[in-house]
Amino acid sequence: MENNSVKPLFVAIAYCLLPIAFWQGTSVGQDIYPALQDETNLLSNLHGYIRTRHRFRSLAGNGTDNDFYQYLNLRLGDERKDKLTANLYGTLRENLEKERGVFASIDDTYQKTLTGRLYELYADIRDVGIIDTTRIGRQYLYDVEPLHFDGAKLDFKELSAQGGLRFIAYGGVPVHLFESQPDGDFIAGAASEVKPLDGTRVRLDYIHVNDDNKTIGNHEDNLYVLSAWQYVAQWWDVFGRYSLINGEGRDAQVRSIWSFPDIDLDVRFSYFRQLKTLNDFSIEFDEYFFLLGSYFAFSQYTFDVYKGIGKYLGVDLGVSIRDMDNNGREGAFNHEFNRYYATLLTYDYPFKGTSFSITGEEDHTSNDTVRTFGVDAKQALNKRLSFGIGTYYALYKFDFLTDTEHDNVRTVYSNMKWKLSKRWEAAVDYEVEFFDAKTYHVVDTSLKFTF
Repeated sequence: MENNSVKPLFVAIAYCLLPIAFWQGTSVGQDIYPALQDETNLLSNLHGYIRTRHRFRSLAGNGTDNDFYQYLNLRLGDERKDKLTANLYGTLRENLEKERGVFASIDDTYQKTLTGRLYELYADIRDVGIIDTTRIGRQYLYDVEPLHFDGAKLDFKELSAQGGLRFIAYGGVPVHLFESQPDGDFIAGAASEVKPLDGTRVRLDYIHVNDDNKTIGNHEDNLYVLSAWQYVAQWWDVFGRYSLINGEGRDAQVRSIWSFPDIDLDVRFSYFRQLKTLNDFSIEFDEYFFLLGSYFAFSQYTFDVYKGIGKYLGVDLGVSIRDMDNNGREGAFNHEFNRYYATLLTYDYPFKGTSFSITGEEDHTSNDTVRTFGVDAKQALNKRLSFGIGTYYALYKFDFLTDTEHDNVRTVYSNMKWKLSKRWEAAVDYEVEFFDAKTYHVVDTSLKFTF
């Protein structure tokens, strides 16, 4: 399999360097970003972090796994004041084990044990004519759907002060990190947003995707999403959304939050309705179909109440109910259930820097009723050092090693964070899962330098 990181890397670099070169070489560029004219200023406007990470895993009777990761994030300029900024984020991964066994992943299909991924490389240009922000390069977009593409995005300024009408447009080539060739792939989208009334915001999105894929077939999909936000009162917000894919209803949801800070009370309600079974769409709209199969239609209701009690205590009560369509037809990660839970929380008690929670829950499924508990405890010894321990239960949990789902999984974990200095931070996380008479261990160690 050909590594898909190299070709898009050069494309994305060109996206970012061309506008920078243009602005730097003109008087306009000198006005927009003077730091580019001075090497000292340029370096002083470079920020980001380097993170080194080692992950050790073991599964009883199935061997061990060692992986080494390197993360790099570079940010040029200050988004709060500079008209031209840039961002880069990428990773390197080295497999330290020759025999992979159950721990084999798609990264191990390449000829070399060292693989790299470029996730972001873009430049932002602000306040040019009627355009508020122009983003060019490899980027993520999370407005209505998680999109990853090489291309351009334009955020236009509001066209009227009263109605708040504004437009967004974007397009390019979708980024499929594990697809060898992006030939024939294309993504384009647009959105319009308006504020017709005081406290009301309405947005309509359209996304078109061409996805030519040798593994899962070719797709051409169109998604429409209508979203609305209503600020009813100082303590009450409402959100609603409805989407259509290829002319058919996909999902609908309503969410409402009541917040009363004076009495430390929050009430949350949400309703989500998946209107149809999701089968075979482009990766952008159905990323896991080829792995998990059909995602059957359902309705889900969630109600949650949090109440603070004095300075040190809080109580969180909730219920979550999922009703499957078609006589309860279920699939992986898509089960019918009734979940009831209650959590007691403490803050700075019994010691300063201590936070503690204990959760009791009851799960009703089509086959069983399970009562269980979870605990989480954190202690900050000082401003630099903190640690935590805990445990939680999952009635269903997906196993990424074997692409299967396990029932009745108990997880125990611990973590430690140590801020060694203003720029250096270390962390150690340990987790063990118990399922099917097996134990799965993960030890994650990292060192981060921020500049």
